[in-house]
Amino acid sequence: MVGNPQLVPEASWRADLGIELRRKWATIPLRLESQVAAFGSLADDLIVYVQNSQASVRPENIESAAIAGLETAAKMDLPLGLRLELSYTYLFTRNLSDSPVYNGKRLPGRPAHRLWARIGWKRRASGYDVMVWFETDFAGSNYLDAANLKEDTLARLLFGAGMNIEHRQSGLAISLRLQNLADTIAVGGGLDRRPLRDFEGFPLPGFTAMATLAWRAKL
Repeated sequence: MVGNPQLVPEASWRADLGIELRRKWATIPLRLESQVAAFGSLADDLIVYVQNSQASVRPENIESAAIAGLETAAKMDLPLGLRLELSYTYLFTRNLSDSPVYNGKRLPGRPAHRLWARIGWKRRASGYDVMVWFETDFAGSNYLDAANLKEDTLARLLFGAGMNIEHRQSGLAISLRLQNLADTIAVGGGLDRRPLRDFEGFPLPGFTAMATLAWRAKL
């Protein structure tokens, strides 16, 4: 990451509208929560991060840009302690700068599609709360520069899992998260195969395991 002394503050008009639904069934142990929201903005001097060289990224101003999108999320509690969660975002971006090099191009670093889903299982054991889950995360392809000239960051689909155990009386909890279960370090095939990355020169990690110990005080 490098600085940009010519950077100026951005200014924008923004609007969003959303609805939320909650439903609980009395006859069966089923509960549903869902949200849908639409949003949009018109910005002048929008600040975006662009590929500056093969090994550096820097913030730059885009003269004018439009952004619109739709966000949806749902959560469902099922019998036997199961829970389903889902979120999806669609993002439409356009560069509205006067220059024909940039006008009509997509904004860099902002994939049009993002999807996340998780299935989990929770159980109250003797003195403990136990939760395990499996999740998936999808990100669509996107460009690395404002002119949309550099190669796309290719779409990726990653999988993860985790477990959390909390001792109710003491407030102590230990959690284990496993990310990128398939150890994906490159996407695409043949000559189009590229490292898993958000920006060129900054590859994302393969399989990752993280453990956390937490304590929640009860006042």
